[in-house]
Amino acid sequence: MRFDVHTHFFTTGMAGKGVDAFLSTLRLREMLDRIATVGDRTEADAHPVEAFLKNSTSEDGEATLSDLDNAAGEPMACCPLMLDVGYMEKILPSPGKGVARTRTRVAGTVADTLLGWKDAVASRRGGRADAAVETVSRWISEAEERFRTVQIGAVENDTGRAFDSQITTLTELKKRHSDRIFPFLGVDPRRNDALDGKLLSFIGDMVGKGRTFAGVKLYPPIGFSPTDPFLFGKGGFYEYAEKNGIPITVHFSAAGFAVMSDRVAAQGDIYDDDSGEIASVTDIFEDGVIDFHASIVNVGEAISERIRVFNHPKLWAKVLDVYPRLTLNLAHFGGFGRLHQYLDGRRAGHWSAFAREAIIKYPNVYADLSGWFEKREDTSIRHPLATFVADVYAKLPGNARSKVLYGSDWFILSLKDPDLGTYIKRFTAAFGKEWDAVSVKNPNAFLARTIEYK
Repeated sequence: MRFDVHTHFFTTGMAGKGVDAFLSTLRLREMLDRIATVGDRTEADAHPVEAFLKNSTSEDGEATLSDLDNAAGEPMACCPLMLDVGYMEKILPSPGKGVARTRTRVAGTVADTLLGWKDAVASRRGGRADAAVETVSRWISEAEERFRTVQIGAVENDTGRAFDSQITTLTELKKRHSDRIFPFLGVDPRRNDALDGKLLSFIGDMVGKGRTFAGVKLYPPIGFSPTDPFLFGKGGFYEYAEKNGIPITVHFSAAGFAVMSDRVAAQGDIYDDDSGEIASVTDIFEDGVIDFHASIVNVGEAISERIRVFNHPKLWAKVLDVYPRLTLNLAHFGGFGRLHQYLDGRRAGHWSAFAREAIIKYPNVYADLSGWFEKREDTSIRHPLATFVADVYAKLPGNARSKVLYGSDWFILSLKDPDLGTYIKRFTAAFGKEWDAVSVKNPNAFLARTIEYK
């Protein structure tokens, strides 16, 4: 069975602190406004919004799985990656205690945001984009209705709501499709306090062969360092994962989304823009609270800064220097934009250069190619996937070629490229006889110690 090692099954149950931030950072409103303001748009141009809203408002993740199967023309095994959004807007490292909110209230906030988007889009009526406006408005109304009907009692720790809900959704999905759903548990070191110091024990109970989760997902840009003491050091998670062969997928791209706060408390090392090196948080900020230069109101600049600070390749170089046998997937191979810069021979492509060097140097480091979208009107796309295959993949030593993985990043991909079927065909055409390697053989090796399917 073929694998997609990089998917997301977020649902309405994800509603919790940070959801509005999550949606905002993906700039969905920007896309909605663009659809409504460009006069030559048609209803078909609104399909990215349709795909995104359909999947993000799914009750149980089945819509996303159906999309993957239909696009591939066969049942796909996949790895849904959790995201612990509970701390995305928090400043203190142990922020959730004593907070009492309801998912109903938070979901209502998301619904209000959707309603505002619909009103903004509706105000653009009166041109050739009317068909798109009507279609988008209908989809937003359906999404808003879903969020309005979410009901649950008050909880003591708001940061746990989305976390618990995702675990429940993926556990049920795994029960229904045990032979092809292999979720990864989203881990944020700050949750260790909320679990009374028992996060590592929790991971041990949840992740491994015969358990719900096949691996762990780390997304440092949401506000923690890859060298946070919970992860890095004697008795930490990396030591446990290296010993037990737990596969870890990390967000390894210079793009994405990030913590929304302008000030964030953190532990471990971060990247310092001024020196171009990594250093302890307290060596740069005496009180351990990072003051970002870019405010989150300047979304693009702010996200870029936060990703550098928390996720720079130099941080992962330090991790791998200490834990060289980690089973680690550097997701996105440095990122779509950085891959193009790497193929251009530009210095900014150093993220992708690091991914290439790491899969050669370290025995258990992999890299997936999720999120490789191509659209004719995007003039920034200079190199098709076939160029990467010819100029990078084909020139890798054999041991490194065996560690390149297929991934889609669906349904997040739908914001950029809603035609998943064409996306998969692009991979099959570009990789040719190597398609089985990147979508069957290599993923099985990556997951070998935690899954029972072969």
